[in-house]
Order: sequence, then C-alpha cells, then structure tokens
Amino acid sequence: PPGTVPKRGCSVVGEGPCSHGCCLCYWSGEVSAASSTLLLEPIGGIAGDMLLGLLIDLGAPLATIRAELQSLDLSDWSIELESTTRRSVGCTRVRVGVPRESEHRHLPEILARIERSTLPRGAKARATQTFELLAQAEGRVHRVPPEQVHFHEVGAADAILDICGCALALE
Repeated sequence: PPGTVPKRGCSVVGEGPCSHGCCLCYWSGEVSAASSTLLLEPIGGIAGDMLLGLLIDLGAPLATIRAELQSLDLSDWSIELESTTRRSVGCTRVRVGVPRESEHRHLPEILARIERSTLPRGAKARATQTFELLAQAEGRVHRVPPEQVHFHEVGAADAILDICGCALALE
C-alpha cells in the first residue's frame, strides 16, 4: 500500500506495484519537494560531509547553502567540492575547511548560533533537533545534563557547518 518502504533496488515510477512486480514496493503518487522520500541505509554510519555531498549530488544548491551558512557567524571557513569515486561509484566529496580551534562549544552556544542565523525555519528546526539528540546521547554517556555537554568534534566549526548544511540541503 502507499507509504510502504520500497525494497532495495526498486525503481517505482508511479502508483501501484513497482516495475519489477514486487507487491511490497509502492510509490504514493506524484513526486514533489514536499512528498519526496530519501531512504538511507548507511551501514556503520555516515559523516556529515558525506551526506552533504550526496544531497548536493541530488540537486541541493551549493550557492544557497554557502550563502545561508554565512549567517552562522563562523570565521574563515570554506566548502569545496571534488568529483570522485568510491567503490566504483561516482560521488561528490565535500571538504569543509575551518581554522584549527582549541575551544569546545556547549549546546546552548550552538543552539543560540543556529537561532540567530537566517537559516529557513525548517533547517533551523532540523539542525537544532540534531544537536539536541547528540547532546542527550553524550549526556547519558558522561552522566551530565545535555546543556552541560561540551562538544569536542561535534562542536567544532566544521561539524556545525556539516549539520547545518545538511539541514539546509534537505529543505
């Protein structure tokens, strides 16, 4: 039925069963930005720069992402793209360049930076939720409240740019 997750390799193009007749593969109808679904199966995880490269390959506008990320008030950063292959599959590699940092950011500082930005409401919500979930997980591990978690790598400028860039690209 509509809403059923397609099985791997399905190429559904309309309502009803997929092109190879699998009764489990259905598409809910018309494709639009509001109803599109992206199913990821990252065995062992996925890095923010990898996801951002995928989303740019799928059509997310890099110029818009760069412009919006400027509003995060992070200094001297860059995003560069490189066309490459991984395991014989073509892809875009994203390199986020930032100056070396020695400070660790806490959740409230990161959330305030996101809130002050000009990111669209949906991207702000998605980035905020991502950092809140990360802080909850880190807090459980270190037995501190989420707002007291000091992020090491996740709080670094490149991780903030990765997460907010992905949130923007998903808009």
